[in-house]
Amino acid sequence: MAAKPVRFGVVGAGYWGPNLIRNLTELPSAELVAVADLDEERLDRVSTRHPTVRTTTNASDLLDLGVDAVVIATPPATHYALGKMFLANGVHCLIEKPLATSVEAALELTALANRRGVQLMTGHTYLYASAVRELKRLIDNGDLGDVFYIDSVRTNLGVFQLKTDAMWDLAPHDISIVNYLLGSSPVSVTAHAGSFVMKSVGINDLVYLHLEYPSGRLANIRVSWLDPHKTRRTTVVGNKKMVVYDDVQTAEQLRIYDRGAVVNAIPESFGEFQFSYRHGDVVIPHLLMEEPLRVECREFVDAIRTGIPPYSDGNFGIGVVEALAAGQRSLKLARSVSLEEVRRDGMELQARTAVPSTSA
Repeated sequence: MAAKPVRFGVVGAGYWGPNLIRNLTELPSAELVAVADLDEERLDRVSTRHPTVRTTTNASDLLDLGVDAVVIATPPATHYALGKMFLANGVHCLIEKPLATSVEAALELTALANRRGVQLMTGHTYLYASAVRELKRLIDNGDLGDVFYIDSVRTNLGVFQLKTDAMWDLAPHDISIVNYLLGSSPVSVTAHAGSFVMKSVGINDLVYLHLEYPSGRLANIRVSWLDPHKTRRTTVVGNKKMVVYDDVQTAEQLRIYDRGAVVNAIPESFGEFQFSYRHGDVVIPHLLMEEPLRVECREFVDAIRTGIPPYSDGNFGIGVVEALAAGQRSLKLARSVSLEEVRRDGMELQARTAVPSTSA
């Protein structure tokens, strides 16, 4: 017999929530039971489009409806409290990026999911895009050679926000992509920022992040709410080939460049430098395009059914939050900050504030 659909609830029907609601209602392995949101107008729109789905302004009502899993698509500051409530009650959780707004909160949510034996997934949707997965395959197969550095740009004019800055809003996408491609978290982060339109409220609308990874690999990320162009571009430079991933393009999102440069001889003086440049073909691989959010939702259901954590599980989400926390501390202290520093502080704070287990 076919497995029963996983019963879902969605918390948050704002900007991203409708996309999740649409995918869960169209996914055969899922059954959308209820949607919670504080805005009754949003709930009315949900009821109009999905009349069989229950709606409520109280997220805890989803527990009474017996949902197996919830997707939390609310502002980041609410992720910890909502995630803790559902995980503590044995409900699988997919929490949109970032997992939490502090390292200690991310650590606690992940530890709670492990204790309760439920799946915790972080909504880093780009990890489920065909172009990003193909780029990961190229790197892992050695097609690019040794990766030197990754450059990522994510800009647009707006959307300006009052409860977060450009780094916490946009950079989780790029940090998650780079961590995924390189298979590790950075060892240190240096950040520089500017506050222009949002200067009166002290919120950065432009942030530059410099991340150092193991083996000397580097990544530079620029995120901005104040730019004339919508840009979603990642460049990966290896000693064999280079790749540009442009998410704004609806087709030809990946371009592989057979280009590079090497020094032909060890020079004894500046004038003896000799370079060899390689200008080869540009290859545009064919990609089987599928909506990344659909893939993400399906893999969350698979994780629930098999017990095998998804790639963007709680531990992966912690790595992204650690990098963001390091960037935030770098801005405050005007220096490079190691992830070990924020990781240690987060674990110490979590240990001081943790509630002792009362289980027998």
